[in-house]
Amino acid sequence: MKIFERLRPRSSPSKTARRKRATPSPPTYRAATSSRLRTKTFNENLTGVRADEVKTFTIEYPADFNAEGLAGKTIEYTATVSAVRRKEVPELDDEWVKSLGEDGVETVERLRERVRENLSRSAEHESEHRLRDEVLGRLVEQHRFEVPETIVSYQANQILQSMFRDMIARGLDPRREEINWEAMRDVVRERAGDDVRGSLLLERVAEAENIEVSDEEVEAEIQVMAEGSRQSVEQVRAALTKQGGERSIADRLRNRKALDFLVQNANVREEEWRDEAEEEDKAEAGRDVEREGGSAAASSSAEGPGDETPEGEEKR
Repeated sequence: MKIFERLRPRSSPSKTARRKRATPSPPTYRAATSSRLRTKTFNENLTGVRADEVKTFTIEYPADFNAEGLAGKTIEYTATVSAVRRKEVPELDDEWVKSLGEDGVETVERLRERVRENLSRSAEHESEHRLRDEVLGRLVEQHRFEVPETIVSYQANQILQSMFRDMIARGLDPRREEINWEAMRDVVRERAGDDVRGSLLLERVAEAENIEVSDEEVEAEIQVMAEGSRQSVEQVRAALTKQGGERSIADRLRNRKALDFLVQNANVREEEWRDEAEEEDKAEAGRDVEREGGSAAASSSAEGPGDETPEGEEKR
């Protein structure tokens, strides 16, 4: 069930604030009560509401909540329900598949094959990414050393800029979100330090193993960057000139090849991948069943045998 609601804090701005600027209209959000993007308490408070209903509820956010502006706070919301919609799932048939306009996909069976291929490719990519992160993480753990503060600060700024761009890409305004960027800088400093250590260690591995990068590999990487950013090769090359030129690409490729070498020589044990969120949902469902079972057993014991007479029989 999808719910369209307006959310606003209960507290109103002061008279001085109202004189300085007009009060903006409450924002309108589209929410699905089954979505994991919102907290469980949030979804529970919106379940069962009706159109035009106004509901006020309070949410206590834990100290480790992923949105820093909400972490550790208690927020009271007032939701005005604009409409309640039910998701209508179309019938899965060949006609619907054709309406998708996917090249080479005109039947349900072919669609299933395409989805299976995409999921398999995505799982392989995710597995490889995790393996590379794990190998590099172990390398950094085993070789702790001090790194120049200026380099760490530069890397921390790079991480923050990446977060800034990601928020903009998702339609968020980083300047309006309740984020203390100075405090966030302190949070990412440890990660920045490990990033610098990892880069320096990979450089040493590349030197020890005589790993080199050819001009052809650099050109191929520039071509990939151009295709990914939908820019011409000349535009990408001009941008790179301002950021250290092709040398920076060669260094990055060299480190990548050094990490490839470490992964290929790592002792890897393959295990079945599990969705942590799905496993937690199953565990919670199991606990609910146990609680319900315990309540039923307690109720049965309290009633005792012979308290009820089956229909059509007399008590003796």
